[in-house]
Amino acid sequence: MINCYVCGIEIDNSNRTVEHIFLNSIGGRLKSDKLICRKCNTEFGSDVDSELSEQLNPICNMLNINRDRGNPQPISVQEKESGEKWLLGPGGKPIMVKPSIQEQNNGEQKHIQVVARSMQEARRIMKGLRKKYPQLDIEQEMKKASLKSEYLDKHFEFGFNIGGEKAFRSICKTAVNFYILHGGELDKIEHLVPYIKNGQGSNYVWFYDGGSAKSRWPNRTCDLFKG
Repeated sequence: MINCYVCGIEIDNSNRTVEHIFLNSIGGRLKSDKLICRKCNTEFGSDVDSELSEQLNPICNMLNINRDRGNPQPISVQEKESGEKWLLGPGGKPIMVKPSIQEQNNGEQKHIQVVARSMQEARRIMKGLRKKYPQLDIEQEMKKASLKSEYLDKHFEFGFNIGGEKAFRSICKTAVNFYILHGGELDKIEHLVPYIKNGQGSNYVWFYDGGSAKSRWPNRTCDLFKG
């Protein structure tokens, strides 16, 4: 008989679930269906694991981490000089937040430049412009449109923070998962379960800075990482 180490319920076919030892969002491949029940997995996934995943997403995005399912989410960035908003997709690929429409007068003529993210979007923009310029021939202009890729001569800035109680509870859960998966005894980690569940028992969790001194919250990691 296998019990969920968090809530103690027996794990059977009705509540069995696959738990990633290391988060799927950071590329974790090691997993087990003999650790926690579906209810606990769902609660952690939408709470503490979600918090840590969100904090680590910029790193996973830039490294284009390969997951079991899904891809790293785009991150919001700002062009350094103009302050223009962009997104960076997996691997740091720039993505326009919105299309660009520039109108310039050239004598008696009006010159309009449209930069869109797809041909479909360009066509929608043209339809909108025709309300203002009824003489606009959409089909003729679409024939002139072309798809192209180019390197951007732009510098982007973004920032992110890692820390907080929820994130470190998720890290602690990772350590406990790994320990149990490799034959660790439950009575050796039962004092950590309240902290993983709701943040209680934080006196068992420390941050080690590599020196002789150890500091308390906000920089914490699980005691099992000491070594």
